[in-house]
Amino acid sequence: MLPGAMELFIDEARYQALLSKVGQGSASIEERLALCWHQRQREPAAAQQMALALLDQQHLLDASGLARLALVRAEQALLAIRAEPATKALQEAREGFELAADVEGLADCAWLQALQAVLDGRQAQAHPFLDEVRERAGAASLRWLAAGLWQDLLRTFADPVAGRARGAPSDEEIAALPLGAKAWAHELRGTLAAQRSDYGRAAAERLLACEYALASGQVHRAVVAIHNAADALNNLGAYEQSLHWMERALALVRERTWPQLMGYSLGQLGDTLRRLGRLDAAQEAVQEALALLSNSPTSRTFAI
Repeated sequence: MLPGAMELFIDEARYQALLSKVGQGSASIEERLALCWHQRQREPAAAQQMALALLDQQHLLDASGLARLALVRAEQALLAIRAEPATKALQEAREGFELAADVEGLADCAWLQALQAVLDGRQAQAHPFLDEVRERAGAASLRWLAAGLWQDLLRTFADPVAGRARGAPSDEEIAALPLGAKAWAHELRGTLAAQRSDYGRAAAERLLACEYALASGQVHRAVVAIHNAADALNNLGAYEQSLHWMERALALVRERTWPQLMGYSLGQLGDTLRRLGRLDAAQEAVQEALALLSNSPTSRTFAI
């Protein structure tokens, strides 16, 4: 097994190393499991196929390995707005990780529950789960750092004054962060910049967040960062640039079965098209967004 293979996020070099080893037929079942885990957002369809293949050999997996497969299923169901299967798989994952006394696995369950709360529009309820991530992961780990930055981001949205007082990591501090945490640090800096109406800085920081998110396999986070960057660009009147980035976001989402994020992407695209005076295209994008979001917990808010 490659070092850190079951980390929350890994860089592209380690991902490609796993992919190569599996492709050559020389990977252990643990390495195939690690590849499945890190394909969950990079290549969701491939992750699903790998999960099915691993389940055919489940007698070779321990409780922690089976729990990791359940967590992959839970995340895919959550992003596909399939609440009941997501909850069932998440419970299965928690039970398996508890049986195996796998604290990192339990931390990853809590991370996914925080995401579930945010996607449901229950941002304040994400904090206890992020606290759990930090408690289980241990200080200075990627999980601990990323969860803390995510909490700071949520708190800054909830209370901008307190967010400004708390601040964000400096360039030197970001340089010392593991790759998977850098996206969250730049998103926080972008949010603080937007709140003080420094939209140029906000867009730049959020596009850096997108870059680091993609480099660490956080495709969902990357698309959200593009949404936020596009909003900042719209505030600058840079509508063509905003359109370019929203088309990039849509290209990423169309490769995946993530209807909620697709709906939000189309809504953001519609706003940009409206500002460009392309009203028919804007209306078409918004109508498609509403159809996709019909089963989303936050669909009514979006419609209003």
